[in-house]
Amino acid sequence: MPVETCFVCGVKRSPADALRLFAGELAPGRVAATWIPGPAFGDDPGQVHTEHVIAALDCPGGWAVVSAEPRSRVPMVLGRVWVRSLAPVRVGLPYVVVGAATGQEQRKHFASTAVCDAQGGLRAVARSVWFPRP
Repeated sequence: MPVETCFVCGVKRSPADALRLFAGELAPGRVAATWIPGPAFGDDPGQVHTEHVIAALDCPGGWAVVSAEPRSRVPMVLGRVWVRSLAPVRVGLPYVVVGAATGQEQRKHFASTAVCDAQGGLRAVARSVWFPRP
């Protein structure tokens, strides 16, 4: 059910033009992906652009929601995301992006995601609302 050309998780995208975050399931409703941001996604001092950090927080939330209901595996679409940047994300350094399903209210599914550095420090966090794709 993946979107093969997705900017974040698309398997048919090259590292030069996409983030290529491939989240794996840790447990039902919990996923993680490693990420080393490439130079195309940062500025001259080496800080990853805000829009790319926000993008990195997107798909792992959706995959967490899909993972929470392993019987259905219904594709989800993002409804809304709230992001908080806590520290710079740097080009070329390793990060882990984690996602967790946090609940459901009728058709709405909720997730939280975070970008963590190699020492486990939080760099950015997000909350999101997802809906089953029609």
